[in-house]
Amino acid sequence: MNTENDQTPYAIPQMANSINPAQADLQFHFQHLGGLTTVLSDLLGLGLVVEIATAWSSLLQYDLLTRMQNGGQFTAAEADANDSRVGLIAIAALLLFLVTIVTFAIWISKSHKNLYALKVPNLTFTPGWAVGWYFIPILNLIRPYQSMKELWHASHHGPNWVKTAPASLVGAWWALWLLNSVYGHISTQINEDVLIDAAPTMEELIFATQVEMATIIFTAPLHMFAFVLVRRINRAQQAFDFDALNASPGY
Repeated sequence: MNTENDQTPYAIPQMANSINPAQADLQFHFQHLGGLTTVLSDLLGLGLVVEIATAWSSLLQYDLLTRMQNGGQFTAAEADANDSRVGLIAIAALLLFLVTIVTFAIWISKSHKNLYALKVPNLTFTPGWAVGWYFIPILNLIRPYQSMKELWHASHHGPNWVKTAPASLVGAWWALWLLNSVYGHISTQINEDVLIDAAPTMEELIFATQVEMATIIFTAPLHMFAFVLVRRINRAQQAFDFDALNASPGY
């Protein structure tokens, strides 16, 4: 991206020049994203339900494992049912995660395109890089937050967005995103170690289950904050003051 060659990686990039401002209205047309936002909101809501189901399933597994460890009563059928339930929920969670990520990426790109279609001045992220930064190691710790903050402010304040105060909702969402990513990596590593072990101990199985149960501490609020975030941004774009934008000097 040639607009950022002269900057340090962590600095906020200068105004994106890869799109000709004078032709922005020709390249991008404003799209009402109510339908896409509803789909994404529904996916996030369903994701919250799946996370609750995962925590509930882990709690049942924890009960089964502790009974096994303490010599309590259990049946082979109960153990088989537990394995089937855990596996099915894991598959459902993975498929839903992939669909949600793709939908979220499309929503981010289209929402940024709307800003260019509306000729909001002083934008620093192109629609493509607003998504692309999520996949660049190290830089994905800060750039996605910066682009989402820009999307939030530009959607809510139009030409005057640069002078606005930080958005606490965006900061909270990004903090939860990072915490969830770190904890998710730890949880996945622990569970993989248990699965690779040909004969894991009961203590290892119980610990891995406890770690999985605790995941909801981060995933549940992340889904809720993301739900509110996308809906508020979409609502702000739908309520844009087009007259004020047309009267502004633009780029």
